[in-house]
Amino acid sequence: MEINGKRYRVTADIVTGAEIKRLAGAPSGWVVNRLVRGNAPDPEVADDERVPSIGRYRVRNPSVGASGGPTEHDPDRPYCKPDQSCCDFTCGN
Repeated sequence: MEINGKRYRVTADIVTGAEIKRLAGAPSGWVVNRLVRGNAPDPEVADDERVPSIGRYRVRNPSVGASGGPTEHDPDRPYCKPDQSCCDFTCGN
């Protein structure tokens, strides 16, 4: 599984949004998005929602919008880290 560009090894086939946040070390109030190919929006994953562990996910501060963070086409786009620091200052923290 990949979260914010970092690979994680999990043994379960299915994980919840809350488990994804815990793996990433993110605060409980943050948002999980499942990254999808193409121009479709990246859907949010609720804390109790069950999703495949083989997916790619972004965990973000809710003030950063769903379009914030690296994508397949823009891997250098900044995103807020769980410690609320930024890769650069464009995210507004």
